[in-house]
Amino acid sequence: MNMKTLENKIIISTRPLSNDDTMKKALIEKGATVLNFPTIKIVTNEPNAEIRSALANINTFQWLLFTSKNGVELVSSGNTSEDFINELKTKLRPDDPVLVIQGELADTKFEKILISGTRLNVYKTVETTSHSIEIINRIKANDYDMLVFTSPSGFSNFAKIMDENNCNGNFKIACIGKTTEKEVLNQGYTPLIVSKKPGGDSFALEIENYFTK
Repeated sequence: MNMKTLENKIIISTRPLSNDDTMKKALIEKGATVLNFPTIKIVTNEPNAEIRSALANINTFQWLLFTSKNGVELVSSGNTSEDFINELKTKLRPDDPVLVIQGELADTKFEKILISGTRLNVYKTVETTSHSIEIINRIKANDYDMLVFTSPSGFSNFAKIMDENNCNGNFKIACIGKTTEKEVLNQGYTPLIVSKKPGGDSFALEIENYFTK
């Protein structure tokens, strides 16, 4: 009989809705109740002239570099963009023609190491406009155990939503990565959990460890 280590724990996930949410599945398997409260959503960009041109000339690129699973289901063996960059340095030359496929909010880390890099934004992150009043009231009443954030924009819009609903306080926050942590701190909050690994399974494990330590 498997022990449900997160039984009776209520986790509120603010990440975009997805059919392949490994973190949510792992948390549920550990016994948690996971409530969806997406604060952002991923929208595919319309095929404009820039995208059409890149696709028409796709054979001129030696590499196609995807920097997020929102662009394609592809991951490096590392955990951060810095790990990915270091891995790339061993596989391609700075002057190799590379098409960098990413989202509009992505930084320029990858472009800076590529002399012949071409950036192509294929998706964008936008704020959600409809939110569950029931979950907002639950957060106001502190009737939950952890809020989960996986991106800076996700937390930024969460803070905006809470402000619009007169809800401010010591939120119980778990987040993935340094950039998300930085946004949380910039907004005046301190996360209880900061996962250094991007995977949903490892994030769920860190949440489990927090509650069982």
